[in-house]
Amino acid sequence: LSVLDLEPGEAGVDIFGGGGYYAELLAGMVGDTGKVILQNNAPYEKWVADTLQERFVEQQWVPIQVLKSEVDDLQLAPASLDAALMVMSYHDLHYFAPDRGWGRTDVPAFLRQVFVALRPGARFVIVDHAAAPGSGASAAQNLHRIEDAYVEAELLAAGFAKVGSSEALRNPADARTKLVFDKSIRGGTDRFVLAFAKPLL
Repeated sequence: LSVLDLEPGEAGVDIFGGGGYYAELLAGMVGDTGKVILQNNAPYEKWVADTLQERFVEQQWVPIQVLKSEVDDLQLAPASLDAALMVMSYHDLHYFAPDRGWGRTDVPAFLRQVFVALRPGARFVIVDHAAAPGSGASAAQNLHRIEDAYVEAELLAAGFAKVGSSEALRNPADARTKLVFDKSIRGGTDRFVLAFAKPLL
């Protein structure tokens, strides 16, 4: 999370944040004077609604704000955020399962929303399960993986600049051919960490 470069008093969003594990860590970075938006869409929220209600809504955990919004309207105010984070969920932008509430995502439009919500210089960090080189986004559907080079290309096309990466979550023993929920690899997948920034004016 250090690649987010978040400071006390700043604001960040955890997109598709699930039960709030990383939102809590971000809250520790920004402190009580900052703000963390814990965002989920309907498919994510249905798995964690009770947890979010108990832990963050009823307890009014400062500075976490729970937000339910959809990919076509994230409801993030323009130039309001100093950081955005997606952990093991970016591949879901390329996942399609209408029977589970996952329609097709207009990825460029989604990234444009994040770009607009960030202040100049703000960072967007993506952590995800790595797919095999050359596979692009094809593994998102069946393996819940995505190629890091493909993600980088999408972010650059959206106007972001790459500012860093981390090898901290890499696992060369992962052949990147198994479903991330497979018991033999779950919790130990090869993961990439990419950091981008909205260019300064």
